[in-house]
Amino acid sequence: MRIRTATTDDARAVEQLRLRTWQVAYAGLVPESVLRARQVTDESLARWVTRLGDRTVSTWVADHDNTVGTVGTVGTVGTVETVETVETVETVETVETVERVDTVDIIGMAVAGPCRDPDLLGSRELYALYVDAGSWGGGTGSALLAAAGAVEVLWVLEGNTRARAFYGRHGFAADGERKVLDLGGPVVEVRYRR
Repeated sequence: MRIRTATTDDARAVEQLRLRTWQVAYAGLVPESVLRARQVTDESLARWVTRLGDRTVSTWVADHDNTVGTVGTVGTVGTVETVETVETVETVETVETVERVDTVDIIGMAVAGPCRDPDLLGSRELYALYVDAGSWGGGTGSALLAAAGAVEVLWVLEGNTRARAFYGRHGFAADGERKVLDLGGPVVEVRYRR
């Protein structure tokens, strides 16, 4: 796994990750009809391209870089002995060339920037941290949070106990602020600070 700064070329992969993560992390918290209706659209991609190009907002991704280049194998000269025979193996020389293929599997992302809360202007806010469910508990979220730097505030769904415990382990605690979002029905977010 590597952590790197996201580029506008990552817009589709980041949006796909966000939607996949919502399906799992927000099940039972956000109406299922809303989760099923979420899709990658031209508008959602345009928002990510804008965000990824915004110098006041930082976005990091965790990925597996699956790069394949030229592969060469050279056989060996040796002797194979069995009970019945002694056989000499000829030199085998093969070089197989594989065309370079680059695929990047984004498994997590974090977005941070200036705090949007009027009472905490000047603070740094974590806007989003999403990790594929298959990578939960493997250190990806912690690595992304560390990459985000000196984050002091974030908002998390009140019912997202897994995320709340994660942030608690990283020194965040609820500060009493709450807001209600309309995500196909009312959903409460709580503010965490450290």
